[in-house]
Amino acid sequence: MSKSYRLIIRNVCFNAIAVIERLIPKDSRLVLLTSWLGEKYIDNSKYVYEYLLDYKDYKAVWMTNNNQIYDNLKENNRPVCKFNSLRGLWYQLRAQVVFSSIQFADYNPWLVNRCLYIDLGHGHPIKDPGKEHFTEESRLVDSLILNKIDYYAIVASDFSRRLYTQVIDIPLNKILVSDFARNDVFIDASLREGKNLFIQVIKEKYKKVVTYMPTHRGMGACKMEMHGILPLEALQSLCERNNVLFVIKKHFYHRDEKDFLEKYPNIMDITSVEDIDPQVLLFQSDVLVTDYSACYIDYMLLNRPLLFYQYDIADFTSNERSLYMSFKDIDIAPVSFGQEDFIRDLESVINGPDIFEDRRNEFAKTYFNNLHQQNGRKKVVDIMQQLLNETAK
Repeated sequence: MSKSYRLIIRNVCFNAIAVIERLIPKDSRLVLLTSWLGEKYIDNSKYVYEYLLDYKDYKAVWMTNNNQIYDNLKENNRPVCKFNSLRGLWYQLRAQVVFSSIQFADYNPWLVNRCLYIDLGHGHPIKDPGKEHFTEESRLVDSLILNKIDYYAIVASDFSRRLYTQVIDIPLNKILVSDFARNDVFIDASLREGKNLFIQVIKEKYKKVVTYMPTHRGMGACKMEMHGILPLEALQSLCERNNVLFVIKKHFYHRDEKDFLEKYPNIMDITSVEDIDPQVLLFQSDVLVTDYSACYIDYMLLNRPLLFYQYDIADFTSNERSLYMSFKDIDIAPVSFGQEDFIRDLESVINGPDIFEDRRNEFAKTYFNNLHQQNGRKKVVDIMQQLLNETAK
């Protein structure tokens, strides 16, 4: 079957189902939240969910495909539902509000309808969305879904607001600037209690914790082998000399990869640990090492030392995604391209004066209208309520 026929059939099916969906009444109290395809319990949506649990006017439900997340939330008497259960399918049909972290990928596009759909995002725009966002089929699917819902996005700056339209083609007035819910972690100690406890215990043995959080390669299809990427022998020696713990937290898409690092007691890979909260991990880190991941944007709010390790920049920008701006040009941290450079620069960052502090603070204004992010959870819920009130008029 040709692509054009597939697109026509999809269009007809979407519209036919939309007619049936109008017959199903909405539950004005039902709010659904999830993150990362229902496989993680993290990010802005997690913090909005926990905040909403105190609002009796709403029934906040976490949607998941992950058995461990489901069991943990159940044990703590928090409303949770499996996506593909009958109740999960029914909830998606009836929800008045849904919060996502990866645009349309978080819910069943055939089911969500006539709802307020708020994308809380999972990063910041530092690179283009990728080729998958620009196909004829993906654009058609986006437009079909947008015709069924009232879609809004929340970003942290005017700069991000302008770039968001490259991800989803919506009017600028539907892209709202607010503090991010997850950044409440940096100022509210109660949100860190009980999170990443084993990191906190181990941290007490070391002078500093350096965390390496690279972005994915090929959405996880290209394995990231630390034995080839990092100079492990030299890194272990550096860590021993400086009493440093080097923590590796690869992207979610690489969660099933195993690196055998038993020979290196100062290097620990926590990628496969289920209940790690990345935002708390950022707070626990004295130095952040990354490549092209937007995790460094939130980390700038802490204004701690950074290092960019871009060993494959030519391949990444040619075959994966292009960058909106050169890391060399923004000049907020050393940029290492080879293993020797990496070891030299990391030792300098650990021991030397932080010469980039003022430049980081200034550059952070690009991605945050408000550098003093606080009450992001409340601000997001206030936005939700305001939008619901406007719809009701």
